[in-house]
Amino acid sequence: MLIDDGGPQSHSELLKVDFAPVMEALHRAMKRFCTPGIHSGINELAVLLDRNAQSLRHQFGPTSYDHAPTVHAFLQVIETLQSREAVAEVAALADCVTIPRSPKAKAVGAPADDAEAFAALGGLVQRELRPTLARMQAGRRLSATERTEAREALFNVVAFAAHLISRVR
Repeated sequence: MLIDDGGPQSHSELLKVDFAPVMEALHRAMKRFCTPGIHSGINELAVLLDRNAQSLRHQFGPTSYDHAPTVHAFLQVIETLQSREAVAEVAALADCVTIPRSPKAKAVGAPADDAEAFAALGGLVQRELRPTLARMQAGRRLSATERTEAREALFNVVAFAAHLISRVR
């Protein structure tokens, strides 16, 4: 006779407990999802993927333990959302970090001239990370929103740097 230790029991529950950071990041990204001019979260995503919105809510809801996404649905949602945060959480499972694809100069705001672009990196780092650095130097603990903003700022710096890497290949 097995004794219930109160831990996760079903496959769905194990998935959502063992990989909570991934599921939580995906769920946040799903709720924020919007197409240009429309902010409708999971409902819009469901239409785009030709899936039932309620099913998506249950499959990707981090505490909805009765349902789990299929591998196909999981990858389809990641591909559609293109959530850096969610992909970073998946990479963290393998003790890796993600680096955005090298975007075009215009996408990262890089000058066309190589020398100017390289010189602009320092200013970008200063602008993007100044608020986070100020909070940390003041001894303030970052809120969840501030941590998200800091990650996004770092992603912007890394995207710019990745673009510079592509220029010297």
